[in-house]
Amino acid sequence: MSIIRVTEGENITNIEKGWTVFTDTFDAYAGQFSHFIASDRIIFGNPKEDKSEETQYFKEGNWYSDLDCHNGITQAAIGQVVYFRIKTQNITDENATVALQLYDQDGGAGGADDPINVREVNSDGSAGQLITEKRVNSNQIVYNLTLSDGLAGFTEDDFGDEIELYFQCSYKEEYNVKLPLTSDLYLKVELCDKNVIKSFNNKHYGNCDFYRFRYDDFMRRHKYCGHMPPVYYFGEMRELSSWSVIDNIAEWWTPSLTDEMKQISVSVEEVEKKGTKYKPVPSTSYGFKYCTRFSRVLMPTLTQRGQIWLTEARFKLQKYMEQGVIDKTYSANYNVIILDSLENNFNDNFKKFNWSTMSYEFDQEMQTKYYTNIEIDNDKFQDFAFATHPDAYDPVKMSYLSADDLLKVMSTPDMKEWLGSATWAQALIMARNLNYREITEATLNRFFKKYILGDDGFK
Repeated sequence: MSIIRVTEGENITNIEKGWTVFTDTFDAYAGQFSHFIASDRIIFGNPKEDKSEETQYFKEGNWYSDLDCHNGITQAAIGQVVYFRIKTQNITDENATVALQLYDQDGGAGGADDPINVREVNSDGSAGQLITEKRVNSNQIVYNLTLSDGLAGFTEDDFGDEIELYFQCSYKEEYNVKLPLTSDLYLKVELCDKNVIKSFNNKHYGNCDFYRFRYDDFMRRHKYCGHMPPVYYFGEMRELSSWSVIDNIAEWWTPSLTDEMKQISVSVEEVEKKGTKYKPVPSTSYGFKYCTRFSRVLMPTLTQRGQIWLTEARFKLQKYMEQGVIDKTYSANYNVIILDSLENNFNDNFKKFNWSTMSYEFDQEMQTKYYTNIEIDNDKFQDFAFATHPDAYDPVKMSYLSADDLLKVMSTPDMKEWLGSATWAQALIMARNLNYREITEATLNRFFKKYILGDDGFK
């Protein structure tokens, strides 16, 4: 039997192929001796007798997201700036330099690792000299690296959506040491950045530009991949190559802009993804489309109380959306739908069964997992987006609106929206939580003021 153990100090252990252990129980201890319990006997090993593969000059090398090297990372996306820190030892020469070369692991069809040339960036933004070495300062090197657009070509050569970066370093007689020391710490660079971090207008919500901003931010982060933004933001992405001359004139079967959108001069630019050109169709969106219609068409027709309600609802819709896609913490207050005695609860997505209490309980990890990468799952994103509507509309506050305000609100969406289950689900949740007594009183009050007192400033 052969057992390879990690020994004291900074060491590297290489295992050819794999290490398989057949045993009923397996215990390992760190300390004076290594201790393995196999099925037939107990095996002890003296760490001092194991072979150490400690490097002479290179102690460690790791990737970080910050210049101070506090936040270690193994994931990044094209467009980000990252930092690589090399810790050295036994280098006493004040002018010592380390030769280094960046590599993509297993790049290209041949299976060999691809060298990637790194150049300095001049003050005017142009590429400067090729960087082949760095000076050691207090036994360390900190090297900032912009993950530029050129890396996209390496991901295509790897026939995937990511590459893995490491450095080969040399000093004196120690050649081509790979850093980080283990491949699981190599930097995985994806074609796109799925992590949403930029909030709209410093969280000053309420403007319909919110949905265009979220669309633009998605397209910026997903420039090189094939991912499409949620239709909810700014509409479906239409492939331009499928248009005929007649289609271009008629804008296919669905005009890109609704009448109210044309009044605000919305710009709709074509984008190219993986060699194919697309154009968004805002008239097929939900967020941008109805924010525009509710703001420009519905708002002027509502009572003052209705306008205040709509302003708050518009703010909350955007706040809750970013609470999901950025903070990954949104849970619905009004979320229960009961049909034929079957209950559908949006918050069930975040519940885990607790065997000790024999009940389902909220689980933070499940909530975070649910919202992770939600933008690239259009159906899931739409479920989440519609789940925010009852909370934003707030049936308690909506109960203080008069019946004519409520009818105007309900009649504003296109008739086709009522053919979908999501709209009915919202309506059922709202209907279940509205206070009809308050609606009746508000309606009678409105009628009295308008037709008896001649006052239409319903507050």
